[in-house]
Amino acid sequence: MTILYCRKSTDSEDRQVLSLSAQKDESLKLAKQDGLDIAYVKTYEESMSAKAPGRPIFSQMIKALEKTQGAIIYCWKLNRLARNMVDGGQLIWLMDRGCITEIKTHGRSFSNTPLDKFMMSLEFSQAKIMVDELSIDVKRGLETKLKNGGYTGKAPFGYLNDPTGLKGEKKVFVDPIRSPYVEKIFRLFSSGGYSLKDVSQKMYDEGLRTSSGKKIHPSLLFRMITNPFYTGVMVRHGQHYQGNHTPLVSPELFQDCQRVLSGNRSKKQHLMFPLRGFVSCPLCGCMITASVRKGHQYYHCTDGKGKHKSQNEAREHFRSEVLNKEVAKKLQELQFDERQVEIMYKADLEKSKTNDSFLETAKLNILNLQKSLAEKRARTEDVFIDGSLPKDRYEARILDLNNQEADLSNQLKQLEQKSKVDGLDTIGQTKKAFLTAIYAEKNFLCGDDLQKRELAEILLSDVLVKDQKVQQIQFKPAFQRMYLSPKKLDFGAWSG
Repeated sequence: MTILYCRKSTDSEDRQVLSLSAQKDESLKLAKQDGLDIAYVKTYEESMSAKAPGRPIFSQMIKALEKTQGAIIYCWKLNRLARNMVDGGQLIWLMDRGCITEIKTHGRSFSNTPLDKFMMSLEFSQAKIMVDELSIDVKRGLETKLKNGGYTGKAPFGYLNDPTGLKGEKKVFVDPIRSPYVEKIFRLFSSGGYSLKDVSQKMYDEGLRTSSGKKIHPSLLFRMITNPFYTGVMVRHGQHYQGNHTPLVSPELFQDCQRVLSGNRSKKQHLMFPLRGFVSCPLCGCMITASVRKGHQYYHCTDGKGKHKSQNEAREHFRSEVLNKEVAKKLQELQFDERQVEIMYKADLEKSKTNDSFLETAKLNILNLQKSLAEKRARTEDVFIDGSLPKDRYEARILDLNNQEADLSNQLKQLEQKSKVDGLDTIGQTKKAFLTAIYAEKNFLCGDDLQKRELAEILLSDVLVKDQKVQQIQFKPAFQRMYLSPKKLDFGAWSG
């Protein structure tokens, strides 16, 4: 029995100069030179790496060889047959049993002799070493790219790979078409009122499609909202790396999604009640919940402590439209003179140009912490080299230090952005808060349920309702100060 085996790896780590057809032609030449009739040569071809056992075509050939005696194998080189010791050992064992009498390659042949089988084992070992060393080099290269902020894979949804990058580098940039949907997806899910399936449908309604024109599958949305890549951080084998790409969502929004995931995965909320969780009953102190009846949203007291029942008091029960109007009336009291807000913003902006000491101090603190981490790393490595620290504890400690370093790098990057980009500093955020307050009533009345919910999460802390009227309202601290402040102040008072 005469066998011809050709293999070309599909792995980039193991590319071959000769294609399958070229290997076949060269091996057939050897067979013809030996006077064999090539019509009776059995050919096996496959495109698969040989660095691990499990090649299907190779396995077929082994099974055929086990049923015969005195077979001859032709191949381009011995490493075409095997690059791992399991497959190499199988071939040598078949020689020991007489199933194979000779393996012929371009340059030399191996017969069933002790010396030839020893040389075969050396060549298989050499091929194995090359695979292992190449794997180490590739992993080291990937880690270096990650440490430098580069990305090593296909760009996630909302990003695109840069085709103009150097060979082997996979730089990513923001996808101008799909990136606007990313923050919407995170915000929808973080509200707690939408399941992944609901988010998929809503994004489809807003025009988001896959390349085949279908909805984005919920499994892809799950991978998105659990991937910190969108905040600027890359994770590989549990280690964090600060990326060079542009973040699409804030770390706070990402954490909000994780909290929703951890709390709502067993029971999804399919309905959005904008004010549920913010309204309570002054009589019993219980939260006022919400439900849908005959197509309308109703808010009602849970009476979880039984006080209404014990005092024969009727529980609060009213339509959502009533509560929305009541809350909107209170939002009117957050309105300020927008022109005066703009004047104050510009005045403080000029003042801030000569007062960047806070940001500089924060940067210096982070740099000192990074220096301290570097010293801890050096001490940890010294203790490990001395043999005083077990390997598992050393690796866990180094991983923790690496993650702290990535977190500090991310903080430093955010501080640098705050010092350069208008709107990210304290003054810009203050102006944004005032504008949110000025337009709160209008946006609340005109917005959909999700927009109402988002505004409530920004503004509200607690609302007490009795007899379908807002008896007391408590805003978040910054907006509570606005609510309690006189709306007509002189310039000096506003400056404070």
